[in-house]
Amino acid sequence: MLTGCSGVGKTTTAQELLQRETNYIVMDADILYNIMPHETEEDLLDWVEHIMEFSLTIM
Repeated sequence: MLTGCSGVGKTTTAQELLQRETNYIVMDADILYNIMPHETEEDLLDWVEHIMEFSLTIM
């Protein structure tokens, strides 16, 4: 999992890892965040729960 503030090198790190590793799944949480409602704290908690459930299904 890569996380961090803007400009710290997440994209560069991800690109380097993709070149080195062959057994991986790429998930972009921003895509899910953008299609799900996120106006309240409950919405945010639902989003986190969906990400966790999805992650468990692909392990």
